[in-house]
Amino acid sequence: SSFSRSTWDLSKASPNLVLAISAILHPLPYQMTFNTDITFLIAGTVLLLLFTYTGKKAMIERWEGATLVMLYIGYTIMLIVS
Repeated sequence: SSFSRSTWDLSKASPNLVLAISAILHPLPYQMTFNTDITFLIAGTVLLLLFTYTGKKAMIERWEGATLVMLYIGYTIMLIVS
């Protein structure tokens, strides 16, 4: 057959590669509201790591889980209101 396995197949290209090429061809706008989202993302990740690795058996206790849920609800309300 004329098809060889060494042929590069576009159907197996990484989605990140496709996104990178499309962003090069048409740059994506950056909104300053992303800064708030990134800040909440980093803060939530740090809190999750702190809650996981403090206390007993690397578990999240009930009050820590409730804190994370309340922060999530507050963040969602802030997004809806603004």
